[in-house]
Amino acid sequence: VEKLNIQGTDYVLVESEMSAFPADFTEILYYLVKAGYKPILAHPERYNEVKKNPNIIEEFLHRNVLMQINSGSLFGDYGKEAEKAAWHLLHNGWAHFLASDNHCRKDDYNLILARDLIKTKIDTYTAELLTINNPKKLLNNERIEIFYLSYSYKQKRKSIFGSLCGTFGIFRNRCKYRQIDFCHF
Repeated sequence: VEKLNIQGTDYVLVESEMSAFPADFTEILYYLVKAGYKPILAHPERYNEVKKNPNIIEEFLHRNVLMQINSGSLFGDYGKEAEKAAWHLLHNGWAHFLASDNHCRKDDYNLILARDLIKTKIDTYTAELLTINNPKKLLNNERIEIFYLSYSYKQKRKSIFGSLCGTFGIFRNRCKYRQIDFCHF
């Protein structure tokens, strides 16, 4: 594993077959985390299981696995299901890195366009977190917050009836929420 880590850090990029995660995938991730590595799952939005149910990513997050989405997924390059899953991960604060997955094979490099799209559809904070702040922390082998969103509930007072009935609105706050420092598989 030491030869597979990123730039001598504790971070390691992991991936699987797109059709299905292997039966022992969570066990492999467990042993990586237990050994002190910080796994990053490459292009989670492109896995069939995630496209069917993007909420399964939350289980990986609770197991200290970070997520790296592909910029092309945000434009539908890998299909509508992958695009929908990628945006779901972003809106829930479940993505930590944005990558091109280009492998220098083509001249069309859409990482900057994807960053700008995230700024437009979500906010500048998220765009910079995925493209500047978290990559910098990775290279410095610093801790990256797994959960960086918090949700607060504020009561809307549109009318007396609304107040009596307890009408609530959800407001999304970008901030440190919590970090799970233990492994529970």
